[in-house]
Amino acid sequence: MEEEDPVTEEAVDEAQDRLDRLGIHDQVKAGDVFPGQWAPVLSRSAAGAVRFFPMRWGYTGKKLLINARSETADKLPTFADSFLNRRCLIPFSWYYEWGETEEGKVPFAIRPEEEGRFFLAGLYRFEPGEKLPRFTVLTRDAAPQIAFVHPRMPVILPEKLRGDWLRAGADVHSLFALAEKLSLSAVQYGAIQEAIGRVRRMEILFDRVSDALRNRPECLAQDEETRRALETLTEYLDSGTWQSDYELDEKGRLPRDLKRGVLSQDGLYDLISSVQ
Repeated sequence: MEEEDPVTEEAVDEAQDRLDRLGIHDQVKAGDVFPGQWAPVLSRSAAGAVRFFPMRWGYTGKKLLINARSETADKLPTFADSFLNRRCLIPFSWYYEWGETEEGKVPFAIRPEEEGRFFLAGLYRFEPGEKLPRFTVLTRDAAPQIAFVHPRMPVILPEKLRGDWLRAGADVHSLFALAEKLSLSAVQYGAIQEAIGRVRRMEILFDRVSDALRNRPECLAQDEETRRALETLTEYLDSGTWQSDYELDEKGRLPRDLKRGVLSQDGLYDLISSVQ
């Protein structure tokens, strides 16, 4: 089952439209978002409607405050008022964290193991001289499954808790307790990038063999390029690499817009069988 992407095109368009109408000539980011950039952030309007607004990541201070500890945010002057009155949610597919490996530090892509839409729990505030608010992400102790990567992690909330998180007077600490029940997984980011490149290459070969079978089946035996493509696809299906790519896709680690016919085991097996 394909995971629903929480960062929808409509969400980005809605936030971008608000930015444009204020005459701020900048871009709302839909993919990788870095501190200081604009992101589509879910919060309540003054009228109480839940909408996506453009917000810049990081409270200003001696340094950009991109995180706030959930254990103490309600007690610190910098965050206490936001904690009580201005909570928000940042949609994400996964987040990245650097961790130590035998090869040195490498980035890991981390997200809940469950399917569905998830959000980072955040706070926001308006700052002097700025037309739109800034947000910061709340953090907690890392879940046991990913503590080997980093001792801290963002507070992650599932879709079903978004209304409670944004509701005035919510029991925030009980929501933190529910958030701790989520199971997470971490995959080396390099492995994901390698899988994306591999699936794209295999998809080209898949299309080449499919096209040859459909349009010139009588020439397959003499078509050296197509025969090599078929051999590569057969090796891919028989290897553990195909299974690894398939599992990454099932867990929502591969981009939604990635062409992935080659990851259909029946489709790939049927194609190979029809030629042999």
